[in-house]
Amino acid sequence: MALKAIHTRGSRHDVSQPLAVKANGTLKGTRPTLNFGSTFTVADDSANNEVDVSISLSLPHSISSISQWSVGEALAMTVTPAAPNLATSWPTANLAYYVPFYLPMNGTVKRVWWYNGSAVSGNVDCGIYNEDLTRAVSLGSTAQAGTSVVQFGNIADTALVAGRYWMALALDNTTGRIARFASDIELLAAFGCAQEASAFALPATATLAATAQANHFVFGLEIGTLT
Repeated sequence: MALKAIHTRGSRHDVSQPLAVKANGTLKGTRPTLNFGSTFTVADDSANNEVDVSISLSLPHSISSISQWSVGEALAMTVTPAAPNLATSWPTANLAYYVPFYLPMNGTVKRVWWYNGSAVSGNVDCGIYNEDLTRAVSLGSTAQAGTSVVQFGNIADTALVAGRYWMALALDNTTGRIARFASDIELLAAFGCAQEASAFALPATATLAATAQANHFVFGLEIGTLT
């Protein structure tokens, strides 16, 4: 998908992906940051009052609790080892764990998933909450099945607009295991990770408390077609 913007003098365009810049239809180069002040410089000086800036974006196929769209990049600096722990039980029955994430473009969520540990038991619920903490969609109580594998759950196709959300995972017991990375409680709370007691199945409205877990659980969502 290509996005196009017109910038005038005095404005700024700053993105994580390089921009293809044209002036009067001629490619001037690619830049991650452009400043449009009293003079405009891309690859050379230009007297144009405006330029066309275009960037090609693609929606990620999956956004997880450890991806760049959530807390993954920050978390990577705090966890060891590289592989997740599969051998620790869910901390508290009916506990829900919430991770903030950002959807960079409009998209339709098709499935949710979580990485089961070395033992499974009882039921799991996984879903998505809007920034105002109202539930956008959830799977509902689902039997945990398959050890040391990713388990998928089909949800109702749910169109989401670009913006901020929460992904949520809950188990109804303390025998089932979910893959996790050991981290620091205070850092996870600072990253925005949260929890809720007595939240199985996932409630219509989340009531968040800062996480008290020294672990970050591995789960996420799959995105299909663009809206």
